[in-house]
Amino acid sequence: MQKMPTDFINKMDFGFIILDGSGSVILWNHWIQKASGINEKDAIGRPLSTLFPNLNATFLHTIEHCLSNSEAPPHTLYTQLLPLNSSGNHEMAGMQQSFQHAVIKPLAINDFTGKCLIQVYDSNFDTTSTSLQREKERLEVTLASITDAVIITDKERRIEFLNTSAEQLCGWHSTDAIGHPLDEVLKMMPAAEVQEDTELQYLDAGLVVINTNGAQFHVELSVASITDENGCSTGSVIVFRDISHSRRMEARLFWQSNHDPLTGLENRNRFEHHLQDLLTTSKSENEEHALLYLDLDQFKIINDTCGHAAGDELLRQLTSILKYKIRASDHLARLGGDEFGILLPNCPLDAAIRSANDLRSTIKDFRFTHDGKLFAIGFSMGLVPFNGTAQDPSSIMISADTACITAKDEGRNRVHIFEQGNSEASRRHGEMQWVSKIHSALDNEQLTLHSQAIIPLNNQGNLPPHREVLVRLFEEDGKLIPPGAFIPAAERYNLMPAVDRWVITASFKYLAKLLHKGATDFFILNINLSGASFMEEGFYEFTTKQLAKYAIPPEMICFEVTETAAIANLDEALRFINALRDIGCKFALDDFGSGLSSFGYLKHLPVDYLKIDGAFIKDILNDPIHSAMVEAINQVGHVMNIKTVAEFVEDEATLLHLQKIGIDYAQGYHIEKPAALCIL
Repeated sequence: MQKMPTDFINKMDFGFIILDGSGSVILWNHWIQKASGINEKDAIGRPLSTLFPNLNATFLHTIEHCLSNSEAPPHTLYTQLLPLNSSGNHEMAGMQQSFQHAVIKPLAINDFTGKCLIQVYDSNFDTTSTSLQREKERLEVTLASITDAVIITDKERRIEFLNTSAEQLCGWHSTDAIGHPLDEVLKMMPAAEVQEDTELQYLDAGLVVINTNGAQFHVELSVASITDENGCSTGSVIVFRDISHSRRMEARLFWQSNHDPLTGLENRNRFEHHLQDLLTTSKSENEEHALLYLDLDQFKIINDTCGHAAGDELLRQLTSILKYKIRASDHLARLGGDEFGILLPNCPLDAAIRSANDLRSTIKDFRFTHDGKLFAIGFSMGLVPFNGTAQDPSSIMISADTACITAKDEGRNRVHIFEQGNSEASRRHGEMQWVSKIHSALDNEQLTLHSQAIIPLNNQGNLPPHREVLVRLFEEDGKLIPPGAFIPAAERYNLMPAVDRWVITASFKYLAKLLHKGATDFFILNINLSGASFMEEGFYEFTTKQLAKYAIPPEMICFEVTETAAIANLDEALRFINALRDIGCKFALDDFGSGLSSFGYLKHLPVDYLKIDGAFIKDILNDPIHSAMVEAINQVGHVMNIKTVAEFVEDEATLLHLQKIGIDYAQGYHIEKPAALCIL
């Protein structure tokens, strides 16, 4: 805000006093200083009643009312200030004898909102004189210097004055505007009725001034009435300011928080907001709606082949196609990556299916070209019908995502309709609910470690014992969740690298504390790794850094990888296994024998242990084929200098049989049930 120019005020031919909200003086010009004999420094900060003891009660009450009620219309009240406190200054004693009128004029503009202005005149002051005209001109100069636009009207709402800012916003020169009706000079309308750009339309409506050139300005506006000494209105002061820039900045920030910058589509947050609005306004079972969840097939191929710039261009082109194909009432959003969502209000299931297949067919016929290469495109789509009785937007979104994943699993480039009670859909839905729980467990230390012994079966004492660490999740009520409940979801939604990182860190902390306490019984700690982990960039570096951080001897660590994961990612598995074995870590191939080509791949995998699939061990005494398989695996392993481990050993007879055929290690409930790993 621009401050009132004090140099100008001190040159005025009348007294000028401003009180703050508490009634204390904050401005005391030279004229009143000389007339009263009270120095400005002595006056500042003091209530008016202590400076002029003889002020009448009505005058003081009016000041208090103006200061305490900013909504009160300005008053004009005359009172006699004599006798003045003239101690210390007799220079103007003659003038003091005729000095008698004080006028209250509360201000409602700029810095002076809620403050009170008091003008003091000589009793012989001629309000029709040229002196008054000069003061009027000076006040007009003051108003002109204020950055807010100010318009003064008479009681007929005709223009008396426009300051410079008002001239610029209205497009009128002050001299041309005088005498014209206010509505003719200040043309305003609600912002909601003005054609606005796509950003501003999201904000709440305000006021817009439209000037003579058609330019539009968003404004904040206040109006104060001017009254005479009898309380009758003599006009009004309209104060307004241009807030177009701040409004556009606000609109831009709002737009950015609700839109995808690449495609210009609304984002997931805005999409779910529309879904919530639809559920809030739709309360009838007869109101049928649908939600489409679209996932671009093989988008990674284009990114990897042509680069991310080509992938971005493809998304922009697909956005144009989708926008052209949907109804005006539908909501299209980019939900993230290569995923889109379409909300179809008032759309029965059969119509939604037709729309989805029409979209799928259009995209199938589309060809994306880049740098001379041609790509066919497809969408896997999940379709969820719902009506006005649905209450949970989150469950609808999860169901749509589940249906989309099922469409991918069924062969891609197809539409899958979510149906309650469908066993596959229910399984997917359950997995997706685990995703949020896993994220929460990682963030809130809700994972814990158990361990189970792996004992050597020979009596020579040359085989060190092992312990396998097993991760568990516990919920807020303390209930432990076994890995079979959440690991499938973690694997499907690529959360296993994060889980494995947590397990490695927690396991190394446990070993470090044991070593610090001087533990002398050597054993090897087995840690399970998923295929996604050793394929993840940077996972090897993470592992070696943790080994160094906790000073863990690498020979105390044995990583277990499943046979299926190793075979499915053979090149990555070989690089990862060889790199860690080079520094001293051991590796075990878990669930060996479950694959169809186990022996064929075994010679390519440099592992130290074979953990024989427990399905063979459980029936080894009753199924001769399983017994033969176990013996064959053991023989091949020993030929390759690989130790063998039997899992799921649940009774003494099985244990003795395994020992008889030469299995090196055994693990199972008969030996030890998993128990919490005490991290001291």
